Amino acid sequence: MAQEQNTLKKLATKYGLVKDDFWKHKQSGSWIISHDGVIKIAVQEKIAFTLEKWSDDADRKCMKVTATHPSGQLVEIVGECKVGKGITSEYPWAMAQKRAEDRCVIRIVAGGLLY
Repeated sequence: MAQEQNTLKKLATKYGLVKDDFWKHKQSGSWIISHDGVIKIAVQEKIAFTLEKWSDDADRKCMKVTATHPSGQLVEIVGECKVGKGITSEYPWAMAQKRAEDRCVIRIVAGGLLY
């Protein structure tokens, strides 16, 4: 957990992220980068996204996102959302897309910060 927190501090410093770009996970007490924070990184890194609806089951939505960095690095990840109550029942495609985009960006930029 200390390694993860150190990585978040490095991301905050490198990309000018502020406290509002993070939220605290109630169960674990860990700080998590928000989707808005991830998009700030994507904009600075000039990461482009391509979206594809991958699965349209009644109870689960999956969105495949391909992220491309100007260096040529390419990452493909599927984000999922189990359709339930609240926000996930109203905007399941948006939730699946955000999860995939966030995972792509973190995979592209955090690799060098993790070690």
